[in-house]
Amino acid sequence: MPFVIAAAALILLYIIFIIGPSIVAFHFIFSRMTSVKLDDVSKADSRYTPFIPAMIEGRDFIAAQNPEEVEITSNDGITLAADYVEAGSDRTAIFLHGYHSDAGVNFPIQGKMFYEAGFNLILVDQRAHARSGGNRSTLGVLEGGDAVKWCEYAASRGAGKIVLYGLSMGASALALAADRFDPETVRALVVDCGFASPYEQLICECKRRKLPWRLMMVWIRLAAKISLGIDIKKSSTEALANSRVPVFFIHGTADATVPVEQSKKNYEACAARKGIFLTEGAAHTVAFPAGGEAAKSAMFSFINENL
Repeated sequence: MPFVIAAAALILLYIIFIIGPSIVAFHFIFSRMTSVKLDDVSKADSRYTPFIPAMIEGRDFIAAQNPEEVEITSNDGITLAADYVEAGSDRTAIFLHGYHSDAGVNFPIQGKMFYEAGFNLILVDQRAHARSGGNRSTLGVLEGGDAVKWCEYAASRGAGKIVLYGLSMGASALALAADRFDPETVRALVVDCGFASPYEQLICECKRRKLPWRLMMVWIRLAAKISLGIDIKKSSTEALANSRVPVFFIHGTADATVPVEQSKKNYEACAARKGIFLTEGAAHTVAFPAGGEAAKSAMFSFINENL
């Protein structure tokens, strides 16, 4: 009898301290996100401070081009929204922002550069963010399929040459779908500070917060399978190993959110033509602006070689 009581007590403690927090964490991680806006970032996040003037300039420049609000439907029936900026070109750049963010924060600098280089722009609101529908983000798993749909939309608007640029979660979405893009139209992917899999990234987050990841990740993965129908262990390395589209990787060596080793792992796995630019000392999501003219030159040289 004492053994039964002790076993029951252990099971109860496991439920209270492991399963319960794991389910709470799952709902927090994958629930609909409130997108952080540029004005909020400029006040609260010091890593962006050196780049705020250029970010504001880029945002205002893009707004002055009178973006058109457009929508498509995802493979699972979710309405996805974006801003389309017409440059009168057969080249289109599609931008996928990161987790808990939006294109106005992640791409004002890059968007302006691509427009001035002669690209139409599609600035996407990822599922479960901003104007797009859906109540669940999937950390890039289903967002990769959404990116393929945006390529179809770009082609319907006359794009014969498409470049996709993803940042953080958006980068991982591109990497996870790298083998699904048509190389006849998609000429390059820019994968900026992406993680190799949602599972690996969540382990990093658990370790940073000193949480028992070996116990919790079992339940978080199971909840994702049951609730979302996805496997968060799905890795981008397999897709990159079968990619026929050239990939340019960008990462900061001081990224404390997504370790630079994840981009190195993706780079090594990529079988397509590839390039990599590592910005020494750059934090998460700012490797490109921190890289300055060297990053811009390296990226556009790679893109132009593959157009």
